[in-house]
Amino acid sequence: MRQLMLILFLIGTITVQNYANPESPFKKQPEAVYVIQLGAFSSPKVSDFQKLKKVGYLYTESIGKIHRVLLGRFENPTLAKSVLAEVKALGFKDAFVSNRKIDAGNMAYGVQVQSYNKGERIEWEKWRVFKSVYVYLTADDKVKVLIGSYNDLKTANLNLQTVREKGHERAYIKHINRGLIHKTSPFEMAVNTSKASKPKIEPIVVKPVIRPEIKPEPQVSNDKDISYIGNKGGDILIVKPTDIPVSYDEFNDKPRKSVKQLQTLLADNSNFTGDVNGVYSRNTEDALKMFEVKNDRYNQYKLIAQNKKEEGVKGGIQSYVNMIYENPFLAYGGLKSEGHPMADVYLAYMYYTGKANPKEQNKQQLIDALMNGAIQKVFVTGSYKGTTGLDFNKQYHYDNILLIIEHLSYMQDAMQDPPALPCWLFENHPKEAASMFNKLYSMASGCGDFMEWEELKVLKTIAEDLDHTNHAALGKGDENIRLAYDSRRAQLYLAPTISADEASVIETWNDRLWSALNKWSDSDPLHKKMVTPLEIAYYQALVKLENHYLGRGFNEKEAQVLGLSVLRTVVNYHLNTYVR
Repeated sequence: MRQLMLILFLIGTITVQNYANPESPFKKQPEAVYVIQLGAFSSPKVSDFQKLKKVGYLYTESIGKIHRVLLGRFENPTLAKSVLAEVKALGFKDAFVSNRKIDAGNMAYGVQVQSYNKGERIEWEKWRVFKSVYVYLTADDKVKVLIGSYNDLKTANLNLQTVREKGHERAYIKHINRGLIHKTSPFEMAVNTSKASKPKIEPIVVKPVIRPEIKPEPQVSNDKDISYIGNKGGDILIVKPTDIPVSYDEFNDKPRKSVKQLQTLLADNSNFTGDVNGVYSRNTEDALKMFEVKNDRYNQYKLIAQNKKEEGVKGGIQSYVNMIYENPFLAYGGLKSEGHPMADVYLAYMYYTGKANPKEQNKQQLIDALMNGAIQKVFVTGSYKGTTGLDFNKQYHYDNILLIIEHLSYMQDAMQDPPALPCWLFENHPKEAASMFNKLYSMASGCGDFMEWEELKVLKTIAEDLDHTNHAALGKGDENIRLAYDSRRAQLYLAPTISADEASVIETWNDRLWSALNKWSDSDPLHKKMVTPLEIAYYQALVKLENHYLGRGFNEKEAQVLGLSVLRTVVNYHLNTYVR
């Protein structure tokens, strides 16, 4: 386990964003925003505010039966005061600037369906069919329409599927502070339109999509002492990662380094004839499709990738931990058969959450006994590494999930051979488990990994073909390296964080990789034929990964570094010999 932890450190530690550093290139979310309040009314009339449409976006904020009419959202107080002067000149003498503090921890997930430029007609008729429509006003005057506001990524993903089924294929998930969005009102829809509104359509509540073959979770009786909440085997609902199209328009209206590199490659290897300007255009997309069709080597890789399954963490306690939500019946039996302290911890978790229920014993006493017993096995009778902040001489009462997860964290950090943390822990308990990412952990991949994307499957297939290392002969140490890359990729999907220092490391790695590969490519025409599909696939995937992170609220620089970090987990296991 020590070796795996060292490997994780070398691959890329999980770092917390250091926004306090003035040298950091990463943008901090605003601590406050400013809005212009025009007045408070019991029933504001659209006609009274029409002349302000040219100044900014209008909306309401309801407090009981009173509706405050607001204009715009600004991060710069000077700009807000300048716009206020325009508002007052148009006759709204009592208007004033209001300062709204932003709670950094008040984050939510929404399904973004469309982005509009300032003054552009908003197609409210498209969005009225959804019950919960939100708007995010950006600092650069864009109006972004979102469906819903959800606490966890899993619920957001389920609703994303529903939204796409209603014809909005390019919808995607956005991670955003609740203080920056607001729920729309009939007044807002009426005043911010350039055409007459269509007749009202009854709202449709967006509900999670469940596959027909998945039955509701019944209470399944088993043997003498236990009952299970869940399915006794069978399929489960797989939530896929947010799939942002490579060519998603909103993220491709400004020049980007990744797009420029892709265009340069397509100009040399396909029919791209547009400007190499870094703006993803129809010409870029068409040339990319032409390359995929015409390049036989790339086509071979694509075919292999489509028929390939990803390797995962298999066997023993790890498998039982991974399947607690997928198949609690098998997970319980497996954990009961394991003598590992963490088996007791996860059994306690199953009892606490109701995934398994003892029939004859007091459940709370059993949870306390299992958790306190596991602590004794790790810290008293076992051999733990490093130091711990846990007082293992105390007896604890586990009456809340946060304490269970906190102590799981202490034991995970101290043990020589813990199972990798399952991704379901972070999907189902995002707030409670978030603190774990401040430490260095091995984590099981899955729960909607980036490797479900076709672009990354193809990229990995190409990297494997260029890999001249016999990994099978290298044993456990080499396998730990592969698992560490999988772990880092899962972390970059579920809880992406990056620091300025890590950004520098990742960018240096990217430069060294391509410097080495281009040198190897230039040494032989055959090498060039082998590297070209890799390079095209690499930058195609980078554009898509950047879109994904831009959609989750990161700025352009952060999205680029996070995208490169993901690519490193996909290719460096196979291509690191080129960089040495």
